[in-house]
Amino acid sequence: MIPTGVFRFDSRLPVSFLKKISNWFTSAGVSVSHVRKQYERHQQELHRNCIAIAAAAGSPRGLVWSHQQWLTSWILVEDTSTGLITMLHGVNLSFEAVAGGEMEEVDAVSTIRDATAVFHYQDGRWGTGGRVLFNMSPESAIESIGDDFRILASSN
Repeated sequence: MIPTGVFRFDSRLPVSFLKKISNWFTSAGVSVSHVRKQYERHQQELHRNCIAIAAAAGSPRGLVWSHQQWLTSWILVEDTSTGLITMLHGVNLSFEAVAGGEMEEVDAVSTIRDATAVFHYQDGRWGTGGRVLFNMSPESAIESIGDDFRILASSN
C-alpha cells in the first residue's frame, strides 16, 4: 500500500508542463531547436543569398549595396494561421551611390541603415526571397506585422 501524501498530485503541473513543451515545437511538430540549428548551419549561405537577391532587385534606386554587418539580434516566429516559420535577423547595411547617378551628391547615402532580413523555413529547408525590411529591428518588425505570429525563440 502506498502511504498517503507520498505521491501528491499538483493539478497545476500538467498545464504548465504542456505550455512549456508547446514552446519546444512548432504547430507542425517540428522541434524549435532543430529549426534553429538548421538556420545556424546554413546561415552564411542564407545571408549571402539574401543580400544578392535584394541587391539584384535594384532597391534602393540609385544605390549599390556595399557592405552588411549581421547583428546578433534575431526573432524566430511562426505564422499561427499557416504554420510558416520565419526568421527575422538584424543587419546593418551600407550603400554607395551609382557613379554618375542622381544619388551621387546626397550625403545620406553613406548613412548606415538598420534593417531586418527575412528567411523562411518550408519543407524542412531554410530559404530567402531577398526580403529586407529597412529601418526596422527584428523587434520593431514583429510589432508591425501583427498578432498572427507566435514567437518561438529570440536572441534576447
